[in-house]
Amino acid sequence: MPEWKNRKPETVLLLLLIFHLPAGVSAREDGIHAPIIISGHPDYPPFMWREGDRIVGVCPDLAGMILTRLGKPYDSRFLGPWKRVQENARYGRVDLIAGIYRNIERESYLDFSEPYCEDPTSVFVVKGNTFPLAGRQDLVDHRGVTLFGDSFGDSMDRFIEKELRMIRVYSVDMMIDHLLSGKAEYLFFGYYAVRITANRLGVGQKLSVAKKDMVVENFYFAFSRKSPYKELLPAINRQIRRLRDEGRIDVLINDNLNRYIRQSH
Repeated sequence: MPEWKNRKPETVLLLLLIFHLPAGVSAREDGIHAPIIISGHPDYPPFMWREGDRIVGVCPDLAGMILTRLGKPYDSRFLGPWKRVQENARYGRVDLIAGIYRNIERESYLDFSEPYCEDPTSVFVVKGNTFPLAGRQDLVDHRGVTLFGDSFGDSMDRFIEKELRMIRVYSVDMMIDHLLSGKAEYLFFGYYAVRITANRLGVGQKLSVAKKDMVVENFYFAFSRKSPYKELLPAINRQIRRLRDEGRIDVLINDNLNRYIRQSH
């Protein structure tokens, strides 16, 4: 007797559903249980970075810890540059962005958790090439560099768009190269990501922090509004509060700083 005839009727029905899905229809679209697809910024250590075909770091580690506590399977995937990750979430190809700033445009296609971690955005210059910098208005007469697809909060985003000469590139390495080569006079990006990337490249001593806290934004989890898992947000928020109170998020930051530094040597 063929093996499938010994299976329970509900098992046979599930197998038939899986193997007879219409072309182009995913298991998730057909209502069959699937892991939560997590992705994030591929070049923002220690919070997120690419490791092979996965995204690792503070943010995906925290997401995984929470989903494990909730008994939900997940898969953290590298899905290309940061801008593409956001587009994938817009169209439901990513369920959860593990760490992202909140702004009005993103609220049109993402549902956000409570904030779980602050992140300072800093202005870096080549050591010795400083200029007066009390606030963002002092950047107007200078040429800067930052990353494609990044947001720094609605107010700063509008200021960059209307007032600044800002070059956009695809990686932290490229930003640092633009700064050191003189293509840009300052670099505008996350404090931790630039510092540890510059140290990995062996040029940390060539950079100076002109202003560490030009912008301070929060990291959030964000579900695609097309994801069937967005209903987990209340439970995720409860876990964020618990882990923050336990000091677990601070531990994750320190652990991933050390992890990235070890990998870089």
